[in-house]
Amino acid sequence: RKAVTPTIAVTKAPTKATDEAFLALCKEAHEKNDEQSWKALADFCTRHEFQIDWSKGHSKFPVAHFVFVQIAALKGIRSAQFWLGHCYENGEGAFPDVGKAYQWYGESATQGYPKAKEALGRCYEFGIGTEKDNKLAFDWYLEAAGANELYAQYRLGLAYWRGSLTDKDLKKSVQWFRLAAKQGHADSAHMMGIVYDGGHGVPKNGQEAVKWYKKAAIKGNVGSQYNLGHSYQDGTVSKDLKEANRWFKMAAKQGFAKAQFNLGLNYYFGNGVKQNYEEANKWFQKAASQGVREAQWRIGIGYHKGHGYKKDFQKAKRWFLKAANKGESAAMYNLGTMYEYGDLQKDQKLALEWYRKAEAAGSKSAKKRLAELEKAAKD
Repeated sequence: RKAVTPTIAVTKAPTKATDEAFLALCKEAHEKNDEQSWKALADFCTRHEFQIDWSKGHSKFPVAHFVFVQIAALKGIRSAQFWLGHCYENGEGAFPDVGKAYQWYGESATQGYPKAKEALGRCYEFGIGTEKDNKLAFDWYLEAAGANELYAQYRLGLAYWRGSLTDKDLKKSVQWFRLAAKQGHADSAHMMGIVYDGGHGVPKNGQEAVKWYKKAAIKGNVGSQYNLGHSYQDGTVSKDLKEANRWFKMAAKQGFAKAQFNLGLNYYFGNGVKQNYEEANKWFQKAASQGVREAQWRIGIGYHKGHGYKKDFQKAKRWFLKAANKGESAAMYNLGTMYEYGDLQKDQKLALEWYRKAEAAGSKSAKKRLAELEKAAKD
């Protein structure tokens, strides 16, 4: 494969003036629906195709916009061809049709439109409207990345990281992630954090990791928000439990289950916040609803001990069972103790069954309790 040297795009970004002019022409074409209005709009788009935010036309004039995009695409305007592909892929103004999406991305890409090249890379990588083809996916991403399409640079970074579309090469992976991250691509910045956190293709550096995680987290990357929380909780650079909780909460509010669980733990134990069982249980519930078994176990503990809930052994058992069925050894051990000591009903046979399951799942407490029971039986 021929190497492509990435360059910074020289095209201008959308401006308020071009946005307003584009929307005014869209409105006129929508209202008059005559050849002159459509031509004026098409001519404008030809001159300013890199400066147009096509999505605004769709949001303002949803009925007419798809029709216009079709007309502009058929006139050969490559940015309109790309947007028509987008409309078909996402069902915006038309029924979803990934075959047509792939077709129009191809028309645009063959005219050299970078975003369409990037889209074709996706089509070949994920089999959108065509058969999967790793080589073609890599090649189209490479062309788009050379025209400074950040998502394409990110996908190339992942390809080298995973060895998915090409041979694994961590150093090349870092090069592509860094290039996109320096230009503000949040997912690439997140990967730069991971790269430095684990020393993948670069020397391990916690401070660099935190720097990149912050860049991504500020842009809303939930994985970086969560990792920053861990970095401050574990003291990767400096230990700060309040800052850890701040980042955990950002990720938790976006629905990130692990962050919800960690935030719950910190409220439960009073780490960096005032201890609050009710608040802890709120976050445990959110994490548990997403299948986090440790959170399900913690809710069981809450009902068993009356921490934030009224004591209820039946509900405790129900939550322990949920967690145990997902492989949580601590929940298995708790079920054993409930049957041994009669929280529900005494049943030594069931107690031993759960202790053995817990031991097999790695519970040291269960192993110790089984040894004690065996010794007591011999005595």
